[in-house]
Amino acid sequence: MAARITRLRYLIHPKWQITFSFLLVFVGFVSAVICGYLAYRLIYANQLLILKHGIHLSPEYLNAMANQRMEVVRLWGVAFAGLAGVLFIGGIFLSHRMVGPIFAFRKALSRLVVGDFSTPMQLRKNDEFHDLKDAYNKLLEQLQSGLKEDIGLLDKVREDLQQLLKVEESPETREKLKNFLYEVADLANEKRDRLRS
Repeated sequence: MAARITRLRYLIHPKWQITFSFLLVFVGFVSAVICGYLAYRLIYANQLLILKHGIHLSPEYLNAMANQRMEVVRLWGVAFAGLAGVLFIGGIFLSHRMVGPIFAFRKALSRLVVGDFSTPMQLRKNDEFHDLKDAYNKLLEQLQSGLKEDIGLLDKVREDLQQLLKVEESPETREKLKNFLYEVADLANEKRDRLRS
């Protein structure tokens, strides 16, 4: 069973994640302004209708209508503040599911660039970009397979060089064969290290 992968930091790429969250808050703000304006206009239109027909003209009622408009604005502000908080925190969590895999992909590519072919990329179950992870891991398997094939060929060349070294009598040729044998062995070991690192 695979080990459970967890990330302890939610702000993996803070600039992008905070910008994304503020964008969500901005969209929420625009939506709230439109809804708040429409609600305010509806209440104001109803109050004008009442005043136009002279249903209630007492100062207490006019004062209550003014207070009602202010209450709507205040409630709208409180509701928007709550919505903004939820959108901002939701943006951080949502962006975490996107930025985390990108960060993991960047780390995996960095290992690959320095020649570490040993570690496949892993993501959490609910992360995005599993298709990229699968493609990366398939590429890594192909590179590992190619390295194993190269190592096999280099080992065969080394064995053939050892056989030639046993039958060669010329000291100069024997020295060249030994040097070439060491180079082949070093190259094979370097490739083995890439698979183990």
